[in-house]
Amino acid sequence: MFAVPYCDGCGRWVWPPSVRCGVCRGATRARPYSERGSILECSSRKGVVFCMCEFPGGVRLMGRLAAGPRQAGSSVALSGCGMDGDAPFFEVTSV
Repeated sequence: MFAVPYCDGCGRWVWPPSVRCGVCRGATRARPYSERGSILECSSRKGVVFCMCEFPGGVRLMGRLAAGPRQAGSSVALSGCGMDGDAPFFEVTSV
């Protein structure tokens, strides 16, 4: 499950993650979030394709494209997320 901080005070998703809302300064809490979005742009390096994706509410993630066309506007699903040491990672797959 992918969770994103949500502010109950003003009803906004808070990204990048924070314990306080950047708009109303209210406290946030993690809530399940949409795992489907669309590709904004792609690039590759050493055979690995990365893409910037936008999800509902304006959340944008840079992640590795695991499978599917690397075309702006293509629909993707978040297929993996976690931590690699101290760095977060995201993986998406075209749907």
